[in-house]
Amino acid sequence: MTIGHRLDWRLVNTSDLLRRSATVLGALSIVGLALPGVAAADDPNAVPPALLNTQCSLDQLMAATKVVDPIAYGAIVEKYNSEPKWIQGGVVYHMNLLLQKPPQERQAEVDQLGNVFPVYMQLFLTQDAAANDVAATCPSFPAEDPSVWNLAP
Repeated sequence: MTIGHRLDWRLVNTSDLLRRSATVLGALSIVGLALPGVAAADDPNAVPPALLNTQCSLDQLMAATKVVDPIAYGAIVEKYNSEPKWIQGGVVYHMNLLLQKPPQERQAEVDQLGNVFPVYMQLFLTQDAAANDVAATCPSFPAEDPSVWNLAP
């Protein structure tokens, strides 16, 4: 007794089969080419080393982000200004605590805070190139500058 169906090769259109196989193989090769880009990015929640190791204050990071990535800065500040004062205080408090931790503990803190303050954690989840620019630029700004939390130029 045979289970399943037998394929009658006389009924198979080989040119159609070859065309479909080529399509599938082409798609797989494109995916294969795209995968190294995904692998290079690794974890989308990974904090770039430049920001993990920064010695800058929160206000310095915000000021540098305003210069390096104005769109990300605008989203963070817009969200911040839409919050009640008690949430604003909590955001700044927790982000300052994050920066007081040793670099090896910061990734876990960003992961945890990302569940509560996802928009604000984007400050630490920027692309490597922007992160390097932010980290290189931030020491040139004042350590304390509350004006960085306002959208005014």
